[in-house]
Order: sequence, then structure tokens, then C-alpha cells
Amino acid sequence: MGKKCFLWFLDSNIDMTLRISYSAVFIKNYFKESSSFSFSSCLPSGWTFLLISGVITLISENIFLDQENFWPTFMIHLSVGLACFCISSYVMYILSSYLSLQRKEHGLPGSFLWHDMFTHANRRILTIESD
Repeated sequence: MGKKCFLWFLDSNIDMTLRISYSAVFIKNYFKESSSFSFSSCLPSGWTFLLISGVITLISENIFLDQENFWPTFMIHLSVGLACFCISSYVMYILSSYLSLQRKEHGLPGSFLWHDMFTHANRRILTIESD
């Protein structure tokens, strides 16, 4: 049973990795002539703080969490993770608010959703075709 479960897990991971890679290549090719799209704009603002928080939480797990004395050390680790989450959430909220104001100043939609991106791209295409 264990070997079948591991093979299923490995197969699922490979399948999902290939699907994501194919989708990324398709999206990149679809928007290659558009200067308004980049994959970095799809990442949430403050993603570096989120990444740093994840690393700090992993370090906290290795330093503080003890299997023999689980509950007291778990509370320390949970406190570190919760503090990292709160700081990351605050930073991402502040940065997204700032970027939303910047977009509004430049005439772009305030919340940059996929629908807004396609609408903005379609407006540009229609403007080019009408000229």
C-alpha cells in the first residue's frame, strides 16, 4: 500500500508541474506582443516578505520545536509563525493599497484583476485596429 501511495503522489506532482509549466508557456506566448503583462505582476505585492516569513518559520521549526516536549515548544513556534503571518499580511496590505493608488493615478483599474487586465488589453487592441 505504501509504495502505491508514494507512486500516486509522485505521479500527481509531476502531472501538476507539467500542467503549470504548459500553462505558463501558453500565457507567455499569448501575451508576447503585449507590454502590459508580465508574470511578476501576477505575484502578490510583498511576496518577498511572505517568502522571508516562510523561511523564518522553517528555521523556528528546526530550532524551537521538540518532539519530546511538544506542546510548550509548539506554542513558541506557533507564536513565531503567527507573528510572521501578521507582519506579512500588514506589509502586503500596505503595498497593495499603495500600488492601487498608483494605478488609479495612471488611469489603470485600482484592483488589478485578470478581468481588468483582459479588458485593458482589449481596449488597446481595439484602439490599434481603429487607427
